[in-house]
Amino acid sequence: MEYWSSHGIILARRVLGEKDALVFMLTEDRGICTGILKNFRAKKNQAIQVGNYVACHWKARLSEHLGMWSLEVLKSFFAEVILDAAKLRACTLVLEMVRNFLPEQHPYPFLYKKTLTFLEALSVDTNWAHLYVLFELHLLQEVGFGLKLKSCAVTDSREMLSYVSPKTGCAVSQEVGAPYAEKLFPLPSFFS
Repeated sequence: MEYWSSHGIILARRVLGEKDALVFMLTEDRGICTGILKNFRAKKNQAIQVGNYVACHWKARLSEHLGMWSLEVLKSFFAEVILDAAKLRACTLVLEMVRNFLPEQHPYPFLYKKTLTFLEALSVDTNWAHLYVLFELHLLQEVGFGLKLKSCAVTDSREMLSYVSPKTGCAVSQEVGAPYAEKLFPLPSFFS
């Protein structure tokens, strides 16, 4: 019998038959894991919603089998954002991107912390849009498409960075990029 415990963020929940659900989780030390939550319509499982931070216990006969979840909600981020349509969309989008872009059973401790930080900020911060953009930047870096925004691609200067090249993903200074401004993206100030 295989068994482990961790903390995680519920990424998605899909109905499986009449009583059960397939739950996708971003765990602290195992990355994305999938398992079955038995009797998800029961009163004790009503709080198991997408975006919630949980203590999770997984067990299966063999490690390569689809296991069973036992979950306990530690923090309900879903309840914090459900009444704000923009926050709910941002929460859902972040969790769907993580689930769709990352492979299962591969730990991403940095992205796990960034996801948790974003959900915490989303639930209390009214100025969260820049955090969403930074989250996407971190996600791109984790999957191997990192942008180079610390210095100018042409002069290697760290001063007056104003643009991003859509072709290379590199920052360009104001002086170098000015003649090509219509072809470049503006670099948000909070990226520096």
